[in-house]
Amino acid sequence: MNSFIEIKYFHPTLKIGLENIRSAWLLSDIKNPVALKTICYQGNLYYRVPQSGKRISYKKLKAGLTKKVIRITLIPHLLPF
Repeated sequence: MNSFIEIKYFHPTLKIGLENIRSAWLLSDIKNPVALKTICYQGNLYYRVPQSGKRISYKKLKAGLTKKVIRITLIPHLLPF
């Protein structure tokens, strides 16, 4: 059973796509999208990259967003047993 992600907005320089305001995806490798963690830090909305811990603010992301619909299929990870 495959699940789909429908990206509605895309930031071309940061390679981040927004499904909605709470769901952001790092699309540097389109075959393996990485979900970004959404946090509220000092009253502002930030997205955190999992490995580096780098925070990207929503204001910075919003400045370069373009409306672009991208549909990505996620393949479920099967259990080894």
